[in-house]
Amino acid sequence: MDPSKKLEKLRDIAEEDVVRLLAHRAPGEAYKSIHPPIEELEEPDCSVREMVKPTPGAAAGDRIRYVQFTDSLFFAPATPRIRPMMWFNRYRGVDPGVLSGRTIVEARERDVEAIAKECIDNETFDTARTGLRGRTVHGHSVRLNENGIMYDSLRRWARDERTGDIKHVKDMVGGAMDKEVVLGKPMSEDELRKRTTMFRNAQGGTWMEEDDPEVADVIAEIHWNRTWGGFQPFVGRDQIKGNKDIGVKNLKLYVPRGGVEEVKPPESAWFKIERMEDEADAKAAREGIELLKQMKEIKREDVAVYPSTGDRPILERMLPLAELERVKLSKRQKPEEVTSVKKYPDIDFPSRIKLRQKYPLVIRLIAEELKGVLSMDFEFPEGVEEIEITVTVDALDFEIEKTGQKMRVPFRENSDPIVFYLTPTSVGDKTIRLKFYQNGNYNGEISVETTVIASEERHETYKRAEIRGEVGIHTKKDCTDDCEDLRIEVEKKIIIWNIK
Repeated sequence: MDPSKKLEKLRDIAEEDVVRLLAHRAPGEAYKSIHPPIEELEEPDCSVREMVKPTPGAAAGDRIRYVQFTDSLFFAPATPRIRPMMWFNRYRGVDPGVLSGRTIVEARERDVEAIAKECIDNETFDTARTGLRGRTVHGHSVRLNENGIMYDSLRRWARDERTGDIKHVKDMVGGAMDKEVVLGKPMSEDELRKRTTMFRNAQGGTWMEEDDPEVADVIAEIHWNRTWGGFQPFVGRDQIKGNKDIGVKNLKLYVPRGGVEEVKPPESAWFKIERMEDEADAKAAREGIELLKQMKEIKREDVAVYPSTGDRPILERMLPLAELERVKLSKRQKPEEVTSVKKYPDIDFPSRIKLRQKYPLVIRLIAEELKGVLSMDFEFPEGVEEIEITVTVDALDFEIEKTGQKMRVPFRENSDPIVFYLTPTSVGDKTIRLKFYQNGNYNGEISVETTVIASEERHETYKRAEIRGEVGIHTKKDCTDDCEDLRIEVEKKIIIWNIK
């Protein structure tokens, strides 16, 4: 971040190759401008303009362009937070933006090219852990591939298996290039850990708590000032009452060096449940405790359940971990009984409609059988008299108001209707697809066939559109051995699998 320090140059990518990677102009193409060169502009005298020398791009009147970097969490040399501070300190006329995994900087076009070349050539860039990505930037937090290279869904890069060099086969936005651009070999893992600017208490990374505790002190000081100062920059530091020490000495906020591995407690370990989630949990705990007492596995005074002061009961004292696990196994609940109920879609929509006119599509689920209509099975848990399902509509060349709605389906009665409003945008035969979901699971699909005619054509007598059911899938959970595992209904033909 110190502009007086010259960053180490690790590679030298040709300027025309940088132009290829950025994809703002073709190599050799003239720069496009948004205003004449500053020297040709007739502007009034201004002391500020005289003091501030324009950048080359501003002086030439270049348009605004950008370059964007993605830095891997696995020890990339730079981090998104560091890059904008570096750019602000080293360059003029820039507009950086920082997000969790990527950093963009905007400037005049030839200035952007100069910044891009310097940042690709120097030590802030690694060919495997730093990405030049104008769009679809994701991958900074995804695990590396077998060669230690950051994930890129657009596959802008490739690895030369013979030399180990990383090369770009697509430009920054994933477009084709007239030639590949070789960036060179990646840094070694040891070199990356040496150069990285990130704190990562894992895989041999820097542990802030011991390796650089001053950072934690400064962060605590900043937080203290912002909190006690009430975010009031006009209040002097000496006017804020309270502790003036920097940070909180010997503050332990972080896990041990290298992170924490999952450790299984010994079977003889004891634990304490401070608060149960609800009355049902407390009831299960009481039943388990009583069972242990009857088995004489624990003494009556070892554990007790008391009601809390609020609406949640509290389990106090101690319970051996191994015993509780055994209770859970012995008290495992039986699968919830579910009743499958058939419903028949009743859909009202014209068979012929006019272009650019709004039409209602009315949907109900009928309890009584409708001849020629594919039924749908809905699951009703024991004691539930009404369920809620989701109905979505999808139709090409239609404007649709609210593409998804909830429908309340009674156990024995017909459902109330729901209405979608559709406006056709082109003439011809059209298909409207309705999909039904229960608890997020796909239940079935109905297709509605209609014809869109020109607005000036005369309507025929009203006729309902034809509908057809395509596929309904129903899965059974917690079944016995002789229960069907999967049922697929296709145009009223039923196929059943028993998966063993």
